[in-house]
Amino acid sequence: MELILNELSFDGQFQSQDEFADYVLDTLIPVLDVVMENRVPLLKKSDIYNRKITRELTMQDLLMRANDPSMSLLKSCIVNLGYCEPYWDSSVLTDMEVKYEYPVSAEEPNCFTEVIERGGKLLSLQHRLYDADKFLCRRDEEELEIGNIVEVKKLLKEILQEDKGKIRYIIERYPYERLVECAVVSGKCFAEEALLENNLEVCDLLHVIEVIPQLIEDLEQGRKSKLWDKLEEDVFELRLNVSANRIFRLLFVQYGGIQFLNGFIKKTQKTPVAEIKRAVEIKKQMKLGDI
Repeated sequence: MELILNELSFDGQFQSQDEFADYVLDTLIPVLDVVMENRVPLLKKSDIYNRKITRELTMQDLLMRANDPSMSLLKSCIVNLGYCEPYWDSSVLTDMEVKYEYPVSAEEPNCFTEVIERGGKLLSLQHRLYDADKFLCRRDEEELEIGNIVEVKKLLKEILQEDKGKIRYIIERYPYERLVECAVVSGKCFAEEALLENNLEVCDLLHVIEVIPQLIEDLEQGRKSKLWDKLEEDVFELRLNVSANRIFRLLFVQYGGIQFLNGFIKKTQKTPVAEIKRAVEIKKQMKLGDI
């Protein structure tokens, strides 16, 4: 995956430096952290730092301001990503003989024409014109959709669709209301193995990620639902229907959040005793600090 920073979303739309600082801490830094951790190429236009963030201040103005923790974090991220290159306008792929159509009017080449030619996705700042997950565009007569990243949830899902092997990373990095982890004991993570070794489709793994907020809400409200059940010794199970008409279970405990212990495809009416025993043993090892 390759991202192109949407220079058109630098539009002086923030009312103040403080508003932008809040956005940086709450939304932008989490996205850039994941970009760095996964070494996702991030291309930008060479004049990006001269574009307006507020009506008066450019990105460069804000980055140069001292004693602002949010700007220091942002500058650190930018430095780690490469303060200068890569710039897409140093090797433009936009074809000036092609007719491009996209949701806004802008001088070409621009981030839209480049992402169309490069086959990547946009990374946009918070902006009323660029808050959609996808944009419908055209290249001559060809209609196509351009993916757009505006927050870390969307980026994590895109990474998962490219690499199912990162499911544990995605689960643990996802911004849930509670800590969510896959327990590791004696160097082994049974929950991760269950997610990777049962021929689950990407849609199944996305389903796991997307139901966890409801699971958290149910548990916090003490609300029993079809999504979960309590087994024994404070071990719970997350209940999911997955592809090929199968039933998948993830067993978990609640230690400062949710700790997934192990999982399996359910083939009998009752939860297998061996899987419950395994979960209890993992829980005991966690209590002993062997995680």
